[in-house]
Amino acid sequence: MANKLTVNLIKFNLDSVQFPDYTSYQLTSPLLKVVFPVEGERVTVQGNLTTRLKQYPGSIKINKFFWSTKDFRVNAHGRVYEDITMDLNAFFQGNPEPVLRPLLKELTVSGLIYGNARITLDQNRKLSVSGRFDAKTFFCNQERFSDLQGRINWDNREDLVRVNAFFQDKNLTTSLKVDSRKKLIRIKGSNMTGNRLAKLIDIYKDVSLGGVVEEADITVNKRIISGTARVKKQPDPTTDFNIGGTIQFRYDTRNKVIDFQSDRLDGEFGSLAIKGHIISPIKKTDLSIQATINEMAGLNKYSTYFINLDFEPWKLQKGDGQINIQFNQNGSESVFRSSIDVRNFLSSGQRIDRLKGDIRGKNQSTQGTFEILDHSLSGKARLDIRNEDLNIDFTDIRGESAKILGLLNLELAIRGPMQGRFRYSLPKDETLPRIEGDFSSENLLAYDIRFDRFSGNLETNLETIHLKNLSHRCYGGQGESDIFIDYQNQKFKLKGETRGIRIQRIHPGFQGIGRLSYSGAGTFNEDPIRLRYRIDRFGYYRDRQSQLSGQASVLTDFSDYDFKTVGYVHHQQKSSPFNIHLNQTQEQYTGTFKLHLKDINLIMPWQNHNGRMVLNGQIKTNEAGKPSWQGLVLLNGEVLTIPGFPHTLNQFKGLITFRDWQFSLSSLQGTMADGQIEANGMLRLDQGLIRDLMINFSGREMKPYLIDRTSGTVNADLSLKQEGEKLLLQGNLIFTSLLWEREVDEGIGFFSQSSTSKSSDSVLNRIHFDLNLTGRENIRMRNTLGNLKCRFDLKLTGDFNFPVLSGKVIGQEGEIFFSDRTFTMVKAKLIFNNKFQIDPFVDLQSEAFIKNYRIRFNIRGPASRIKPEFLSSPPLPPQDVLALISLGELFKRPTSTELSSQISTTGMITTKLTENLEKRVKKIFGIDMLKFDPMINGTSVEGESRLSVGKAIAKNFIIVYSTNVSTLRQEILYLLYQISPSISIIGMRNEEGRYSIDIRFRKRR
Repeated sequence: MANKLTVNLIKFNLDSVQFPDYTSYQLTSPLLKVVFPVEGERVTVQGNLTTRLKQYPGSIKINKFFWSTKDFRVNAHGRVYEDITMDLNAFFQGNPEPVLRPLLKELTVSGLIYGNARITLDQNRKLSVSGRFDAKTFFCNQERFSDLQGRINWDNREDLVRVNAFFQDKNLTTSLKVDSRKKLIRIKGSNMTGNRLAKLIDIYKDVSLGGVVEEADITVNKRIISGTARVKKQPDPTTDFNIGGTIQFRYDTRNKVIDFQSDRLDGEFGSLAIKGHIISPIKKTDLSIQATINEMAGLNKYSTYFINLDFEPWKLQKGDGQINIQFNQNGSESVFRSSIDVRNFLSSGQRIDRLKGDIRGKNQSTQGTFEILDHSLSGKARLDIRNEDLNIDFTDIRGESAKILGLLNLELAIRGPMQGRFRYSLPKDETLPRIEGDFSSENLLAYDIRFDRFSGNLETNLETIHLKNLSHRCYGGQGESDIFIDYQNQKFKLKGETRGIRIQRIHPGFQGIGRLSYSGAGTFNEDPIRLRYRIDRFGYYRDRQSQLSGQASVLTDFSDYDFKTVGYVHHQQKSSPFNIHLNQTQEQYTGTFKLHLKDINLIMPWQNHNGRMVLNGQIKTNEAGKPSWQGLVLLNGEVLTIPGFPHTLNQFKGLITFRDWQFSLSSLQGTMADGQIEANGMLRLDQGLIRDLMINFSGREMKPYLIDRTSGTVNADLSLKQEGEKLLLQGNLIFTSLLWEREVDEGIGFFSQSSTSKSSDSVLNRIHFDLNLTGRENIRMRNTLGNLKCRFDLKLTGDFNFPVLSGKVIGQEGEIFFSDRTFTMVKAKLIFNNKFQIDPFVDLQSEAFIKNYRIRFNIRGPASRIKPEFLSSPPLPPQDVLALISLGELFKRPTSTELSSQISTTGMITTKLTENLEKRVKKIFGIDMLKFDPMINGTSVEGESRLSVGKAIAKNFIIVYSTNVSTLRQEILYLLYQISPSISIIGMRNEEGRYSIDIRFRKRR
């Protein structure tokens, strides 16, 4: 039978054993049992023991003490002295769990640990243990740690065990201090991951604590573990609740009951106050959470964990508000209630002013209602989750379409107001949601195309999208279409048509009625979408309409595209081909376009041209990220008309370069009025209107026929430029020769008004003049008034409707004609100074010698009412001057026998003279009546002939002035105003200077 020895280290008494000096002994025991008194509980450890001892005077030397148990081995050596003191060195290797479990319960350390200790017993019977320990790895409540290092101290007087250790918790170095005194153990730790602590105290399944425990203070009192933990958030997000703050907890290890609470924890979404009670054996949990939100992006893992609602598909960001949660579980039954009120947050990039809602759930069922309150969006949503199948019904949702589609997690380039009803569903076994519903909009902008009265049905799972029964009005046209796109398999199918498109709504500068049809099916970027289009009554100008038709193909992945089209512009049996190629890749544009226009009347503001144009250009994205186009235009033809100008540019050719709406006329050459013409300049358009314009013209040795019965040669240097809303034509016209054969009383104008089209009228009405007209030599005026050599310096201002001419025409030499007489010009001036009409002031002096008399014929006054004057030297009565001019001789003084014959003769002559004179004066001076009555009597030395002149001031208003031509003037002024055919008013001043007014009535018979 094997020896059995029970050893109580604390009560072991060496006095009871005597050994001779210098004697060696060996003690073996197949089963040494040691009982440790820990916290009132007995811990029994047993195993094989081998001991070698040697007796020395006053002491016993322990050469070997090797104790091998099931879980660890102890190897020691040292001395035991006569006075019962001892000094031992012990080495430990193994798992201390059996010894520590009664002490630390769930916090017990297990694993392979190495240690060494010094054990001493002094004369006062104080037994002390001081040692070190380390381990590469160890476990605590199934959590793995590494690199354990520490010290342990114990003595029997204070009955206090102290442990000071360090170990690695993932990337953190954790410190741990343990003080064990009788029935109370206190543990202080720092720098531990929060989820490790939650798992150590067995609350992780109910609250998946994250972050880093900066400091923990834990007390173990029999079966109760309690304490506080101060946690800080980690910089890296984790699936755990990454929070910061202080948590108080209490854990009943016997009943597995946990209580915890915190007044404030800061999380990824904001802050929360939490209180919980968990009874693990019966799966009973009561949680109360009050959260303040300042970042919705961090809310998802909390909402998924506590209220079974995954916010991840909605891509929430920012916001401020509150969420309250009450969660209760009893066995397999769980119930929760939650309320949410959040403001100013983003969902898929769309800002929402406010969202309110209530959520309730039981077991695997969750229901809730939400209300959206936003300045550009309103609506309600019903949430229903059953057996992890999610359904959200959006009822009567109204507002900005981008926000609505953002809520549905659809990324479509659509803007504008929308209303509709949608269902968002996500079955349990599906990874993609399904969205279906119907919608409508009065005004929608989709992919930069405006639609009116847009409606249809939507079905999508975010990888495929089907827009069915689409009906819309687009730029005034009615359209229907059906579109299916499979982004996952890169397949598509679409078909549609729009009729009655009003081109003016696309671009205000063009008119026309268009029709567009499109269809296609197949694989992205392999199978094209085919388009056909036609525009009737197409044109930039209303009075020039054409037909545009063509077909196109589009290769696309519904993000980028490659577009090609060819077509024709049909006008007056001429077809002008064009083609366009446009590629868009990652919002970068490249492309080319070409037009061979066979009739330039389609693009010119006025028409009646005969010419052609070739346009070549390219498109690319500029530095600002917007499409830009540039190229050149080649012009050539036989006739190019100029509005309001009687001459055309013939055999012309030109080159225009352009960039966007900026055009540069590099050169334009041709012939006009037998002279050579060159032009250059620039033009900038904006919304079809001229914003900047500068065109320079140069012409040499032109022979224009500007006005009827004029001819000459002129050199021109002109410019046409934009000034505000008007076009200013300015420059110099230098006449090297000019023959003027028009009468003085005829109207004077520089251009002939010959509008070539209705569209050119608007151009003409905008043109204003600032022209200098000069002529120095070879300038001649020849008409019924005379034949004069002149020079002039004039300035033409105003516009086509109200031209204003200023300056002077000065006669240098010539002859004046009157009554078949030729007068030599002494002085001649035409002064243009009337700002309201072209009515020059005439200052003409001429003379002739008849019968030894010097006769002067003067004209002075405005051209519209000039006054002729006849003078003679030596002086003669007026009737003699007129007789001398007309008859070539003076009136003879009558005798009594010749009086009657002379009166008759004179009357006949003066009547004929008056008729001829009246015709010419009326034509030249613009008067309506001229009458000359000779009165000759035998008693008077001089005749009493009378001259009468009349002018119609208005339609019913006539003024007549009458005077005798004697030295004693007798003047009569006569005014007639015809009110109606039967009523007239007559005013008169007679020869005596008296005034009278008569009202005359004429009765109809």
